[in-house]
Amino acid sequence: MKVWVRFTYPNDRLPTTSEEAELFHAHAYRLAVKFYQPQLPYDIELKVPSLEQYCRLTFDPHLYFNPEAMPIYMKQPAAMPGEVTYRERVQTETSPLQRLAPDMKSVMRFLSFSKLLLHVRWMKRLIINRKETNNRC
Repeated sequence: MKVWVRFTYPNDRLPTTSEEAELFHAHAYRLAVKFYQPQLPYDIELKVPSLEQYCRLTFDPHLYFNPEAMPIYMKQPAAMPGEVTYRERVQTETSPLQRLAPDMKSVMRFLSFSKLLLHVRWMKRLIINRKETNNRC
């Protein structure tokens, strides 16, 4: 799926220098990902925003284009985006416990899993104790 989003300055113009365009494009990309990711049932594959690939074309015979679409207005940013998106943070996290989303379903899943592990450990200990007792007799 490809989504094309038009960003411009509030006066409907675009950056004029490559430095301004690079900053503008990076912020526009971040903003578009933040907007569309919650609306999609799958993760957006994050790319490094690059002026050389400002538009990744694909063949789509059922392409929908709305020439009346309103652009998203954005002022010229002064620096590259500094904040890390939730998806980027999750993708770089190595611990599975840190990747748990803080919702009740995740908490219940974690507690059920912990309870199961404790039960298995207890059963193994019980079996070992019975074997030791039987070997003594």
